[in-house]
Amino acid sequence: MIRSLIVFLGISFSAQAVAQQMHFAILLFGDSVGYMHLQRTRPTDTTEYYVLNTVVRAKVLFIDRQVESRYEVTYTKGRLTESHSWENSNGQRKHWADVRYVNGLYKVESEKGARTFSEVPYWSIVKVFMQQPTDGQRVLYEGCGAIGTMKQVGPATFQYKSCDGNTNNYTYKQQSMHSVEFDVGLVTLRMRRCY
Repeated sequence: MIRSLIVFLGISFSAQAVAQQMHFAILLFGDSVGYMHLQRTRPTDTTEYYVLNTVVRAKVLFIDRQVESRYEVTYTKGRLTESHSWENSNGQRKHWADVRYVNGLYKVESEKGARTFSEVPYWSIVKVFMQQPTDGQRVLYEGCGAIGTMKQVGPATFQYKSCDGNTNNYTYKQQSMHSVEFDVGLVTLRMRRCY
């Protein structure tokens, strides 16, 4: 019994030692309207697991909105092997996408239907938060299961145009994520890292 407890505690402390977390405040017109939390764990030497949670509550054009989203992404040996994401708006499921690597292809199922692609995603949006990309980096947007290209638009700023029409600008300081701007049509949301 004591031996099992010691092994369990050792595994627990080991797992906590390899977990990384990032927290961001989400701003609209300078006011805090939400938060984003991202956690990366490495359960094995070859596996990375990311969980991203976002909650935003704001009034836009006299309409109260609450948007919640969650991404769960698994990489094995540097390749994305599985991604699950969803977004709720005012309590209703608005978007969802599941991406799975099966028999040499990536199968995508989402609210828009099913499809496949063969390009291996070594990067996705959750990874962009943890690591600075390079100009031309191909990145999977988990929210709709499509791959786009990261473009460097400043010394440490990279732009990504997502398949849902948004333009996102990611800014880094010393190779670490500092802030993000999401141009979502009528408004621009800003995220600042909470250190």
